[in-house]
Amino acid sequence: MSGIQKVIEFSINNDEILLANSNILMAKYNWAIGYNTHIVPPVTLPQDKEQDLFNNLLSKVIGSAHILEKNGYKLDAYKAIGLGYEIVVFYEYVFKAKLEKDVAYFLKYLKEFEEILDIEKPFQSITEDLIKKISGIEQSSVDQLLANLNEADIKEMAETLATSLSLPQNRLDNIIGSIKAQALFQKTNKNEHFELHEDLRHTYSHETYYAEPVSFVLYDVINDCYSKPYTVIEDLIDTFKDKLLDS
Repeated sequence: MSGIQKVIEFSINNDEILLANSNILMAKYNWAIGYNTHIVPPVTLPQDKEQDLFNNLLSKVIGSAHILEKNGYKLDAYKAIGLGYEIVVFYEYVFKAKLEKDVAYFLKYLKEFEEILDIEKPFQSITEDLIKKISGIEQSSVDQLLANLNEADIKEMAETLATSLSLPQNRLDNIIGSIKAQALFQKTNKNEHFELHEDLRHTYSHETYYAEPVSFVLYDVINDCYSKPYTVIEDLIDTFKDKLLDS
């Protein structure tokens, strides 16, 4: 059981305000992980479990905001609604799918809180800001960047990611392996109709995040289909080499 989960278990039995804040902390943790790792392509398509996870996070954020508002913590409730907005923006951008609540739902409550609290500067989404910045970067540029990474670049990226996610050092090799796999694929692939997608199910919890070597699938853009998963990128490349080299 993680530290956050222990706090939530304690909160359930002791204090609804503490529970609300614990749920917000859990939602913020999941959003931060996604923000740090999934916001730049390539990513997998959404899976039912991912959609359920994010809908559950939104439900807890909304419920927590109501608890905080009811108990007079209106500014904290406002921040919780802002977090809900960030989660929806992130999910819709990364997974190209909808959740049970949309941005309009959260924007309505944000504006209401801004009037009540007399907030002069309207809510500004950092997720939307990042999306605007990277939207001007063509996918080919991202692919080229990956293809040109050297050993030092890869190690620095992996260490930065591990630090930002508070992951133990024994997972560093799996992060490095993931980055190396993507770099090798981009060096090899000459066919724009095929993409490498990482299986993101390991990101569902801190306990499983890069705990094992990650697996990848090859996505056929034209036929909208996936290969079987591969944990050894060289095996995937060897299997589909003729297709990948067909420019």
